[in-house]
Amino acid sequence: MEPLVIVDWDKVTHMKVTLEEPWRGGGLRWRQGTTEPRRNLSFNPHDPDDEGPWFPGTPIMYPEDAPAIAGDEERASFFMPANINAHLQGKKSKEILPDVRQHAAFIAFGYFMAPRVEPKNGVVGFTQANERPRLAQFWHGYDLPNVAGDAKNTSRIGPPQMPRVALRPLTQSMLPMKHEGEEIVIRPYTFWQFDDPLMYDPIPDGHRSRGAVKEASAVPAFLSGLTQDEMEALHEMLKAKVAGGKAK
Repeated sequence: MEPLVIVDWDKVTHMKVTLEEPWRGGGLRWRQGTTEPRRNLSFNPHDPDDEGPWFPGTPIMYPEDAPAIAGDEERASFFMPANINAHLQGKKSKEILPDVRQHAAFIAFGYFMAPRVEPKNGVVGFTQANERPRLAQFWHGYDLPNVAGDAKNTSRIGPPQMPRVALRPLTQSMLPMKHEGEEIVIRPYTFWQFDDPLMYDPIPDGHRSRGAVKEASAVPAFLSGLTQDEMEALHEMLKAKVAGGKAK
């Protein structure tokens, strides 16, 4: 893993994200943060039914409207903010803070410009080596062995559930960045070496990795547009229906 230097990150404001393979057997959609609360301009502290001085923020979803579907020309791609220079004015007059809402693509798929070794006077902990486990944690963690009686076993036997996507850095004009005439395409799963078997420990006897479970369970085509959470909810509904039928 080396810092990606062919991209002029000062010019990038967004990423085009394209889902190249089904994620956990279906579509890809997740929540990442919440919008800012809005002030209730008609707030009445004497009205017990008033909703309060602030309206809460709403969930920020990616993609915004519906899950991304691999192989679907209209639904495979979506956009995420990726402006490394975006900032906010802090409460103090001279305080400048990074606007992490504009870092959404980096938070989900990695700060590709992070140095390999932490430089002097740099951001503490901001390195390629630290980015890899952070991203693994973001995407449900590494696959760990479920060994009875050994709760402290932290062997990593498989990759996290990061989706296999292609990222295309875009300028403020929403034009793709190019290098030597070719569009720059970043595949985070490969960039962070989650597909390198040498990065993992041997699988203990009696344990199936998440990848093996995934390969063993085929998903019908009519369910491929559902997210994992939606499929799990459907599974619970079917279980309840079967249990109700047996009770009769």
